[in-house]
Amino acid sequence: MSSSSSSRSTTTAFVPRRPKRSGAPDFTPLKVVCDESMARQLVEAESKIDASQVLDPVGDESAMYAVTTMRQYGDFARAWLWTPDHTDSVCGEQPRGFQFNMSPQSPVYADPFSRRAMFNGLMAVPVLDAPALSLRHFADPRNRVAENMLAQLANDADLGGPGDDTNFAGIFSSTTRDARSEHTTFWLATQSHSLELADRTAAKIVESEPDNADLVCERSRELIDATNAVLFDDYEREFCGVTGPSSIASPARHSGAFTTVDALFFRSNEMVAWRTAQREHRARVLAKLMRAASIDSPRLGSNESIEESVRRILKHPNLVEVTFNDVDRVDKSDVYSDVVYTTMASVYNVTSNGLLMRDSPPLGLDILRGPWRVEEVAETQRNAKRPFISVPTNTGMRASNALRYETAPLEVAKRVSSKSVTSGDTWLWTPPASGDAHFLLDAENTRSRAADPRWAKFELACGFRKGNEVQHLSNVCIRLATPEHRQDHIKRF
Repeated sequence: MSSSSSSRSTTTAFVPRRPKRSGAPDFTPLKVVCDESMARQLVEAESKIDASQVLDPVGDESAMYAVTTMRQYGDFARAWLWTPDHTDSVCGEQPRGFQFNMSPQSPVYADPFSRRAMFNGLMAVPVLDAPALSLRHFADPRNRVAENMLAQLANDADLGGPGDDTNFAGIFSSTTRDARSEHTTFWLATQSHSLELADRTAAKIVESEPDNADLVCERSRELIDATNAVLFDDYEREFCGVTGPSSIASPARHSGAFTTVDALFFRSNEMVAWRTAQREHRARVLAKLMRAASIDSPRLGSNESIEESVRRILKHPNLVEVTFNDVDRVDKSDVYSDVVYTTMASVYNVTSNGLLMRDSPPLGLDILRGPWRVEEVAETQRNAKRPFISVPTNTGMRASNALRYETAPLEVAKRVSSKSVTSGDTWLWTPPASGDAHFLLDAENTRSRAADPRWAKFELACGFRKGNEVQHLSNVCIRLATPEHRQDHIKRF
């Protein structure tokens, strides 16, 4: 079927068969986006992008990324929602801080999915059986905690640094008080992923891309015809007095011409296995961190094998974890509801222990304890025009971390320069020879949920109840992933 003939049939097939009531509007069928001019496709794509929630303006690179991705998905794209944690991209880099809604019958394209950090996440577990553990342990040079954390936690293999250079593994502390005493609990925490697993996931996504754009456009025409048929039925019932079905089209069913996002993310054993493996990878990083920091915890298997520690960590009743760069459905019971890719986490992924979230790095981590209004949020979003089911896992940066020390303003460069690896240092990382800075350490570049009251309003909309407990985890000793050299980053893409 040619584009022109298809467009004519879609426009002329739906003509009311009975006289309209006086004053009734004309029936206007939807048009197939892929049959429109490029300019019109871009206008249509931009009309589905919502930046009403952001705290800082979205940059030009990020805005263009959103528009071109939405145009590529055409009629299958339903919404792009920028969020307060968005981080602007530089040339060749993907932005963060958004949710992309698409039809479950949508084709799979490489964008918007993370290229090297799919199914990344956060995980933390308390050390509850080491009452003698204190801050002195981590500062004592005889324990070589900082040295071991740098030597035993690999930037690529453990932290996935080139995939997400905001990853980390570190020791944190929380303090509780009663009328007579103060008690400190130490936590093992990480944001990390296996780069190898992420690369395999990305390769599978690319492999699932449609072979022929014409097949995608043809499928789009079928779906638009089916949608117009439903709208036509509603129109004739309301304005023409028709009481039964009157459309000439039947519901469109997928013919198997290409892999859909529904098939890839919800019916592929490989995707399910890789997501689970990334969770296990984070537990393995915590097990290695425990040994590097010389923490003795029989409950976490510190004197047993790494694999036994992984098993114990994942079964720990106080484990707090979340996966982001993830895919979920808006309505679990409806296979036709929006499929969502989010650089945050799905609200359905929040466990009974709450949500682990990164504040501005100098402030540490927060655990947003439950109960979360998951079902209430889900019910509200099922019929929303642009359903939103994400929750933030960090506050994001105003500028990308893929920057050069040499090109940064002098005052910024001084704030983010590397610290020497000596006892007592909080931040541990290895700067590359290029002199790149760690812009994650610039307090003015990273937003803070504690300092900005607008975060509370956003979290309430995401399901966090007002008055719920927020447990703060303070920094003790943090191994950061090394930021990628900008020129290497651009060459890779």
